Amino acid sequence: MHIIENYRENRSSAIKKLPLNSISEFLSKNVLGKLKEAKKQARRPIISDIDDALLHAEPWLRARLNAYFLNQVPNFKPVSLNDVLEAGGRYFQVQRLQDAAEILGKKFSQIWKELDSDPEIYSFMRPTQSRQQMVKDFTDNGFSVVGYLTARPDSLMEITAKSLAYFEFDEAPVINTNGSSADPSDAKVKFFEGLLSQTTIQDPIIFIDDHVNTALAIQKRLERRVIPVVPIVPRNENMIETLKKHDVLYGFPHELCSLVLRRLS
Repeated sequence: MHIIENYRENRSSAIKKLPLNSISEFLSKNVLGKLKEAKKQARRPIISDIDDALLHAEPWLRARLNAYFLNQVPNFKPVSLNDVLEAGGRYFQVQRLQDAAEILGKKFSQIWKELDSDPEIYSFMRPTQSRQQMVKDFTDNGFSVVGYLTARPDSLMEITAKSLAYFEFDEAPVINTNGSSADPSDAKVKFFEGLLSQTTIQDPIIFIDDHVNTALAIQKRLERRVIPVVPIVPRNENMIETLKKHDVLYGFPHELCSLVLRRLS
């Protein structure tokens, strides 16, 4: 156990120590430029969500919430992933967390904002091997990552860029859509509407996002100019029937590239 903890601490430290000049491309914000570059190179564009499409964030965030309440609320029962899924899939929907916040005389949203803006917890998050391979499969088959979207606050942009660089994800701008982490779908749709209004490029953009509501909103409102692709991860496994019903492309990370190529052919 101590060996694992030391490894995690060392990895977190290495991520935080990455120099700023090594992450400049991630902080550039120039998605439009990357989109044009992909077009010039005859490569298909991809934009990806980060949590949990690329980095395995959910267990760390839930552990942080549980630790917060265990330290302050007597007899608090830790929340499991099943508890979250049964409540609707988002932490604010879990009544036990709302009740615990009320015992402390706070709103859950206040506590979440406090915990969710701490770079330390995000420095521990890592991708699974299948998520890293997913991106490699796409780039090996004629796709280029032109951007990463996130609802993480601005205070986390640097640690986010450093994490992506450390795990050798393709260099591309990280964009805070300023959306609600409870439901980021509207903010992400508006980002794409703004991006598409600035270009005449007609090639569809592949958007990888594990959040099912976001995928549904994009499929409905962006008329195939953006094709949502949903990697199946633990926190959305219970939504597969919804994805089937709305003909949203989905699969386990190792399957997604071949599924997208089939859809585009």
